Amino acid sequence: VYPMNALATDQARRIAAAISEIGSLDGVRAGIYADAEPQNPAYEVTADSVITHRESMRKNPPDILLTNYKMLDFLLLRREDHELWASNTADTLKYVVLDEFHYYGDRDRGVAWQVPLISLPRTLFLMMSATLGNTAAIEERLHAYTGREVAHIYSDERPVPLDFSYRETSLHETIQELHEGGRAPIYVVGFTQRACAELAQGLTSLSLCGREEKRHLAGLLGDLRHSCGVHFQTGVDLCPVRQIRITGILECDG
Repeated sequence: VYPMNALATDQARRIAAAISEIGSLDGVRAGIYADAEPQNPAYEVTADSVITHRESMRKNPPDILLTNYKMLDFLLLRREDHELWASNTADTLKYVVLDEFHYYGDRDRGVAWQVPLISLPRTLFLMMSATLGNTAAIEERLHAYTGREVAHIYSDERPVPLDFSYRETSLHETIQELHEGGRAPIYVVGFTQRACAELAQGLTSLSLCGREEKRHLAGLLGDLRHSCGVHFQTGVDLCPVRQIRITGILECDG
């Protein structure tokens, strides 16, 4: 169970590759039920895809099913999807993986992480999060629900060192300083889509690339319109390459 489609889709590709490459996984079937069914769905696991054909999964449920919190609600409630669970009981559903487990306390999404823990006391759960701190209270609750010992596996080592600082400089100045100090890539968070768009437009005045870099990027973007699904919303009727050269904004729906 994932909190969003993007995570489920990314892991689906990794699982498909693992099943294809690891001999001991030969014959394992995995499927994803997260977003709309693709126009050309996969009926079996391939090196590039898990099963995406809905009816195939209903008739022959996969060994591993990837989904998101909202779709899980639908799958459990919709009559047409009951076949997915026909062979799954509290005794036969062996493992449930809850990714991004810090959503456990989320007002709107937490139920998808909480209900399986309550309703499947004999299932082995793997709960993962990179942001939880002290988990003692959660461990005590899990032990009370299931009667099982809880193993806490953790690491204090961070792949990317975490530090912080407070700035009185403007956002533009701060980004410029970080870039010049070799701290890129820089992730800037806005609270709304509109704020993000306005911020992106404002940041085009920054000098983050030299003339040669800009020329090189323009060359790389030459076939962008035909090579990937990129969507531009600038309100100007220009081709994608000209838009990115003029506005400096690349906006993706995915």
